[in-house]
Amino acid sequence: MTRVDLADWSSTTLTSAAVAPLSDRIAGWVNGDLVVFAIDGGEWGRVAPAALPPYVSAPVWAPDGSALAYLQYTSACGETPGDSAVVVVNTNSYEQRVVWTQASPELEGVGWLDPGNLILTGLLDTGQWQLDLATGTAVPVTPTP
Repeated sequence: MTRVDLADWSSTTLTSAAVAPLSDRIAGWVNGDLVVFAIDGGEWGRVAPAALPPYVSAPVWAPDGSALAYLQYTSACGETPGDSAVVVVNTNSYEQRVVWTQASPELEGVGWLDPGNLILTGLLDTGQWQLDLATGTAVPVTPTP
C-alpha cells in the first residue's frame, strides 16, 4: 500500500498494511519498522521489531484499536521448522512486548478474539491456540465439527 501525504505529495510504501477498526489509522512495515500513520495526517508512532527471528508477519489490530499484534519467525517458506514469537504493541505508548515464543510447530497466523486474547495458528495445519495476554497461558483450541 502506498500512503500519499497531501500536504507535500510525498509518498510512503507500507508493506503488509492494516487499517485500524475505526478506520482512523493504518499500520504497516516501512524500512523494517512497524509504523502507524493517521489516515488523514502524519506519523503517530514507530517501533523496530523485537530482536528475535528475522521475518515479520502483517500487523493485526486489536478490535478496540488499542494494540497491534504480529509474528516473528525463522523460516520464510515454512519448509524447515523454526522459532516463532508473538509480539504485541501498545498503540498509545508504542511499547512492545514478546508475549509468546515457540520452537515447534512454527506459527503462521495471529488474530484477535477480543482485546485480551489472541488466536495463534500453527504452520501447515499443526493446530490453533488461544493465548490469554493477562496470564501468558496458551490453550489448544479444539476445532468444531
